[in-house]
Amino acid sequence: MPSHNGPSEGKVTALVSDAPDPGQRELARLRRENERLGQRLADAEAAIEIQKEVFASVKSRRARGETQRALLMASATELVPVVGVTAACQALGIGRASFYRHARR
Repeated sequence: MPSHNGPSEGKVTALVSDAPDPGQRELARLRRENERLGQRLADAEAAIEIQKEVFASVKSRRARGETQRALLMASATELVPVVGVTAACQALGIGRASFYRHARR
């Protein structure tokens, strides 16, 4: 007698094989998020490198102090939307309170 798969077997198999695996969806979502965060990190690191170059170009001591503080605050202001206040202040070596005081002005 020949083997016969009934219609119900084919439907169950099709339903099982077509259903996306929740683990695979989560893995795909996490990979996309990781890629997005990696890009944000690369952008922030590039901004910090540019800022380091700008600081190195300041020559006079007095001008350097005033200019450096203004550049630090401007740099922090640019970095905050990318990495947040805490990370921006830590990366630039400034206190969060100083940043917030400057932002109020």
